[in-house]
Amino acid sequence: MLILLTCINNIIYKRNSPLGAEIVMSSQTLVDVNLQGMDHNFVPNGSYDVIGLGVMPLEQALLLLERMPRSYPPHVLALEEYCPAAIIFAHNDATVLIALDTDGSFYAIIDDESKGIENKDVADLDVESAKKIVREYLEGKEGIPSSLIATLNTRPVLYVYSDKINDIELRDIYRIIVKKPGFLSSPKIIIEYREPALNKPVRMEAIIREKNSVNTIYNVLLGVLGPNKVILK
Repeated sequence: MLILLTCINNIIYKRNSPLGAEIVMSSQTLVDVNLQGMDHNFVPNGSYDVIGLGVMPLEQALLLLERMPRSYPPHVLALEEYCPAAIIFAHNDATVLIALDTDGSFYAIIDDESKGIENKDVADLDVESAKKIVREYLEGKEGIPSSLIATLNTRPVLYVYSDKINDIELRDIYRIIVKKPGFLSSPKIIIEYREPALNKPVRMEAIIREKNSVNTIYNVLLGVLGPNKVILK
């Protein structure tokens, strides 16, 4: 088995890949997702602190709405002031906030600079209608969120298409392992695939220099290849 080891500054890239400041998604919209008013487990706590979940494909992000709470704990309602439990979906000039109302329904607050929309309020939503609202304003947005562009800057980038990753066809990929940093080890990504020119399995490893990029890399790859081929360890 051929092993290729590459050490990079940020996003993994295959040998001889181009440099750039974007991840190219030919058929998916990427959104920046944050939680507010609840913890990582989607339990309402009234906090105004923002929890960043990173950048991910829109359809994957929409699944988070199914985890939204349906009621507030009494101790939160008893607070003099509290932040509603909400998921915030954003893509550059457009933001859709989906929040839990006290009656158990959801409401949306929408801002879309390109359409001249500011603080548009849509009430009495359920999970499916909330998904529809997010799709309406964010689906089809081109490019990637500015938050991710700022992270990438002009460093090497993993180019992700609907049918390949850089020059590796998706059908040739056996699996991708994204490894979190350990106490004494750096995070890394491992791609195991078949190299048609060699007609043999290839294992490529690369160290991820910026630890906060791990979840973003994982989420982007998961949206393209699915959970059967992408593993986070």
